[in-house]
Amino acid sequence: MEGNQNFQNDNKRQDDFFEERMRQFQTPPFPNVPFSAPPRKSKALTGLFSFLFPGIGHFYLGLMQKGLVVMLLFILNIAAIPTVVISMEGDNFIPLVVLISCLLPVVYFYNIFDALQLADKVNARARMIQTGELPPEAWGTDPLGGADRPNRIGLVLIGAGIVFFLLFNRPAWFNELFHMNGSYIGAAILIGAGIVLFVMESRKK
Repeated sequence: MEGNQNFQNDNKRQDDFFEERMRQFQTPPFPNVPFSAPPRKSKALTGLFSFLFPGIGHFYLGLMQKGLVVMLLFILNIAAIPTVVISMEGDNFIPLVVLISCLLPVVYFYNIFDALQLADKVNARARMIQTGELPPEAWGTDPLGGADRPNRIGLVLIGAGIVFFLLFNRPAWFNELFHMNGSYIGAAILIGAGIVLFVMESRKK
């Protein structure tokens, strides 16, 4: 009789142990943490802001670095057109102006679709924090948790500075390069941009 009672007590302890383990597995790792839940971002507003001016939609999502990069790309693209026309002599500037003009809609529509996709990611991350799957401090100052790399703006500024330096100072080798190989330079820029986009997409996969 005593052995049967001990057996039942052991079974009860095991059941309690397994129930406790099950509760731990089913409970989010950060339950009931007091914090102010990040507000849900509207995709409609994100699209509207991006439509009005490139970069503003990213600002609305809290992605300041990426918004500033997109905005700078768009502004520098516009500023580059009259700069090239003033700097070049004769009709040699026409192919380059056409190329720069074609880049304007690329930057503009990339800005819209990228902002709309990022709105889903930002809302999904906020939802994970709200349900306790991520700690509140994971929100920090970056709604994407570090996916928005700050070094991009540095690269954009460096590239823009080099381009404007060459256009305004017009070294002899630079003028000669454009006079003799203007079309090849445009093709090289497009090929280089395609390679960069291919590498970026490959890394995402």
